[in-house]
Amino acid sequence: MDQAENLRNVIKAQNIRNIENTKVITITSGKGGVGKSNMAVNLAVWFTRLGKKVIILDADFGLANVEVMFGTLPNYNLSDVIFKGMSIRDIITPGPLGIGFISFLVAILIFALLLISTIGIYIAFAFYL
Repeated sequence: MDQAENLRNVIKAQNIRNIENTKVITITSGKGGVGKSNMAVNLAVWFTRLGKKVIILDADFGLANVEVMFGTLPNYNLSDVIFKGMSIRDIITPGPLGIGFISFLVAILIFALLLISTIGIYIAFAFYL
């Protein structure tokens, strides 16, 4: 085994360890405007202060509130992974305190419209604004 193979094995072991320690918390509601984004951001801040690495996946169908709360606009979103082959790591936008976030809305809409256009069905989307 050469030195490069040893390094690959170390990196592989670290990646596996990180995946095993990953936790997912979902915040959801059937109604808009109840504070899901506020809860997500506050939990992210709390976990970050506890020394955890946090990424928020903002799947809001109205305004992407996490972007507004962080005061930043992402350069990439999930559609870049779906359509341009980017890595999920490459589309994470850094926010305050090192909290990362991924914008999701554009990817859902583009993917849905692409799918709908290929089968010739028209659907009206209703959003909470």
